[in-house]
Amino acid sequence: SADGEELTIAGYVQAKQSWWSNKATVYLQDENGGYFLYELGCTEEQYNTDLAIGNHIKVTGIKGSWAGMVEILGQESGAEATYVPLSGTKVYEAKAQTSLDDETLIALSTQKVSFTNLTVVSVSLPESDGKDIYFDVTDGKSIKTFAVESYLTDKNTDVYKTALTLKAGDVINCEGFMYVYYAGQLHTTSLSKTGTNVLTKSEGTMTYEEYVAAEIDDEVVIEGFVQGKQAWWSNKATVYLQDENGAYFLYELTCT
Repeated sequence: SADGEELTIAGYVQAKQSWWSNKATVYLQDENGGYFLYELGCTEEQYNTDLAIGNHIKVTGIKGSWAGMVEILGQESGAEATYVPLSGTKVYEAKAQTSLDDETLIALSTQKVSFTNLTVVSVSLPESDGKDIYFDVTDGKSIKTFAVESYLTDKNTDVYKTALTLKAGDVINCEGFMYVYYAGQLHTTSLSKTGTNVLTKSEGTMTYEEYVAAEIDDEVVIEGFVQGKQAWWSNKATVYLQDENGAYFLYELTCT
């Protein structure tokens, strides 16, 4: 079906992200895939009872998408999504994944998945208490950004507290719901550290000491993880980069 079409689906509630103003955001799943319900109409009592984890519901709403994430929309589309309770309950096991290939991750959108032995390459801690936490992970082939989404797992949850302690080189196992924000992005609901890896630089890259020793106007080759982006204009970016030993300020880095 195309964006803007009305549709009816059925599935089992697997996670609830938030409720406010008589609208809920919910992860739903069936035997074939998952659904992201954005602004599903319900009272707070219905949110706590009809939409309990595992409950079976039938939903009618408008199909839409934002930044690659397919959604069943509520009031923002002009027609609030509605639901009917059905019989039966089910909570799905997470689907174990071995790859961070983006095509694979996007195909798993909204479903519960798990990863083992990923290495953290950088962490973006929140600027204020209780906000979202983002961290980049690698399987040795690809790097992807995962999130601890504060509406889904707030600062009082174990996963949020663990994410605050992450650092580059940590080896982790994690589980959550596959969101899409232009690329696959796990909304993490379970997280554990299992060890550490030494993050090595690519051949031909300077050490931080060699970079510091270089003269002004010398050509340098460095490698690090993006920590902040100050600005972009006219196909040039200003970026803060960091590795285990130091940091770099990139001024007018060419990029679209």
